[in-house]
Amino acid sequence: MKLIKSNKQKTYELIFQAAKKNDREKFRELFLRLHDRDQHEVFHLLYPDKKRKISEFLSPEEFAEIFEWMETEDQEDAVQYLPDAYMAQVFNFMAADDVAHFLTESDQTDNQTLLDMMDDEESERVQELLSYAPETAGSIMTKEFIAIHYKQTLSEVVEQLRQIGREAETIYYLYVVDEKERLVGVLSLRDLLLSPETETVENIMFTQVVSVKIDEDQEQVARTIQDYDLLAIPVLSHEGTMKGIVTVDDVMDVLEEEVTEDFNEFAAIKRSDDDSRSRKSTAFSTAKSRTPWIVILLFLGMITGGLIGAFEETLESVVLLAAFIPMIMDTAGNVGTQSLAVAVRNLNIDDDRDKTSIYQT
Repeated sequence: MKLIKSNKQKTYELIFQAAKKNDREKFRELFLRLHDRDQHEVFHLLYPDKKRKISEFLSPEEFAEIFEWMETEDQEDAVQYLPDAYMAQVFNFMAADDVAHFLTESDQTDNQTLLDMMDDEESERVQELLSYAPETAGSIMTKEFIAIHYKQTLSEVVEQLRQIGREAETIYYLYVVDEKERLVGVLSLRDLLLSPETETVENIMFTQVVSVKIDEDQEQVARTIQDYDLLAIPVLSHEGTMKGIVTVDDVMDVLEEEVTEDFNEFAAIKRSDDDSRSRKSTAFSTAKSRTPWIVILLFLGMITGGLIGAFEETLESVVLLAAFIPMIMDTAGNVGTQSLAVAVRNLNIDDDRDKTSIYQT
């Protein structure tokens, strides 16, 4: 492991030197060898003046793959340091849902300017995703899926895959639609490969399709994918037409956000609307949200102290009783900790069959 880290560090140093010397060929030779995640790390470590040279060193298509790995802060740096025309081309090569996610999260980007500079078709896809209500299936779905007709033969489907497969988010599920673009079934890659080429899609497709509506809450979408062990789930309009898919990698982000939100609410530190729109809450806003509960606990502590003071004479006559006070308070703390553990477990499980009853705790 140390050897791997040492070799990676040496590669990073050589890349930094190539950027400093404006050696484009050397930079590309070393940089493109790295994994996308490591390329993102290199970009993060570059000085601002070197980040501006990325548009000279890498094509928009190459940088688009790195951009998708970045945190929002680094993405904002890229938009700030690189030419608008270059970034518009980068967005053209990205999945529409990734572009929409960035434009939603970023509060330092002129969204309309970038959208106007993008290709019309790509821009329309992104604007469609931005039009859906936040935290719904429509807002997190991707438009890059493969739809096939139920009358097609498998040989025709394979040829279609070869032509457009690289543009899709996933090819493990092929979504079967009718003449009105309504979802009628799903064809798995396994069934496609193992069935005769002359067979038609309608004869081997799976018709019991699990799907979600376009305005369904994102947490429910995530739970559905988790319950059915899916890699992706189709998103339908209320008329049954295919609008997009939500993939399991997007669901992982949703579950993390929802669990964090549940923890904050459980701890009485629910973020305000202003903080929810920003990525990080400030220390002041966190303290502000906690203040009412701290004041309540302060008054409860004063009440407890008053009760103990009411029995001052008893405690003076039987001093041994005072030794039980810290024991009782420690027991209360232990009960609180155990209750918290059970509650957090139930928040994570979210399944009535597995939850522990309050009478069993």
